[in-house]
Amino acid sequence: MSEKNSSSRLVPTYFSRFISQGVWKDTPVPHWIALIGFVLIALAISIAGWQIFSHQKQRIKNDRQNELEAIADLKVKQLLQWRQEKMGDAELVRNNRILAGQIGMWIKQGMPRSEIYNKLKTRMTDQQRAHRLHEVLLLDVDGQLLLKVGTEHDSDAHINLNAEVLQEVVQGGESVFTNIYWAYDADNADHVHQDLYIPLLANTMNGTLKTTSLMVFRIDPERYLYPMVVTWPNRSASVESILLRPEEDGIVTLAGRRHIAKNPGEHFAPPANRKTPPGLALAGKEGIIEHLDYRDVPVLSVVRKVDGSPWFLVTKMDISEIYAPVFDLARTVFWVVLAFVLATGVTAFHWWRQMRASYLAGHYRTELERQALEQRFNALTQYANDIILLVNSEGRIVEVNNRGIEAFGFSREGLLGLDISDLRPAREKELSIEQRQRLQQEGSLLFEAMFLRRDGSEFPVEVSARLIELDNEFYFQGILRDISERKRLRSRSSSWPITTP
Repeated sequence: MSEKNSSSRLVPTYFSRFISQGVWKDTPVPHWIALIGFVLIALAISIAGWQIFSHQKQRIKNDRQNELEAIADLKVKQLLQWRQEKMGDAELVRNNRILAGQIGMWIKQGMPRSEIYNKLKTRMTDQQRAHRLHEVLLLDVDGQLLLKVGTEHDSDAHINLNAEVLQEVVQGGESVFTNIYWAYDADNADHVHQDLYIPLLANTMNGTLKTTSLMVFRIDPERYLYPMVVTWPNRSASVESILLRPEEDGIVTLAGRRHIAKNPGEHFAPPANRKTPPGLALAGKEGIIEHLDYRDVPVLSVVRKVDGSPWFLVTKMDISEIYAPVFDLARTVFWVVLAFVLATGVTAFHWWRQMRASYLAGHYRTELERQALEQRFNALTQYANDIILLVNSEGRIVEVNNRGIEAFGFSREGLLGLDISDLRPAREKELSIEQRQRLQQEGSLLFEAMFLRRDGSEFPVEVSARLIELDNEFYFQGILRDISERKRLRSRSSSWPITTP
């Protein structure tokens, strides 16, 4: 066997261990470090990106929600102001005792087309024009039409009086709004109205006030009220303001649906299996909810009650429009995070390659020095006069020099893999095991022992054994010196006769 092959058995090369034994995992800068570092940094960047995105998403949602609430509150305030203004106009008429007296006198006279008639008509016409009313009606306490000014498309048979409100006003002496309603004229055309019934109070003989007649302001909601509901302070593709009126058996839509054909006065029952603005209105509640609207589109809605009226106002916006800036932000955050992750990956990869190259360069130098040292070691051991054995932890021979091959009479292949105890006489096998255990404990041992040749003959040796580490494994290195000649000389000297001079 060549010296080169002997060297490879005694000290396996780095490259064979690198591939077969996974030494690459134990290198000072393994690729796992770079990979784990990259994953951790990428994860940190991703978490930071997600936190930024979530924060901005919530901020955008809160901004839109606050915007909807602010607009709903503004519109409710405008509706209240509108009703208060109309009530203020009604109070001026209600508290006008002169007007009430003139009307009472005119009624007693049989309602002739006199100067009082002309003054009343002029006054009512001024009211109708000043407040842009649909009509102004003058009624007696029984609801009989006395005088009417305004549009001409309603005949006297289509004045659509509310008998219940009429009685309430006559008895209570206070102005009262009717609900918004839809009426048909003589041409079968529908018109939306809201009436304001105003009592005209006159002094009686006992000093009390009594309703002697009524004036009705017939308001056209489409002129002032509806624009107030549907207009929006900024442009939007999906926002709506809807005016609702709850009733005992459902909800009436008064105004505001922009995404479907208008159906004035539509009456419907809100779904019972989910929360919706009509459901809140029917329950008399306010709130902010996300839900599917009448188009089955996800929306965010704000529901507000208009105090002093039966109305509820709903302001809403599609979720897709609310989150439209969020989607743009998500794309931006995604690309920024991806850029940082890629930059981190490239940096980690180059760092690992640089550290790896630096380590391998140093390792190659060490390996070359080791190989040179190994060659010098083998040159000394293979041709030494003493027997040199290398035994693994299981007690099997893994290396032997040329002197050992000659001394034991085996071929190299015959010795390699042989249990070291098989080279000891049967009487010393247990002693051999004990000596190996002592060597493991003490690290080195010097003793004499008998060994066997292949032909069964014995020869004495002096053993100098050490425990050594090679390639992360422990071995027993034994240097065996044949002391047969020493034994013979010692025996011969002991048999010589002792002479005295």
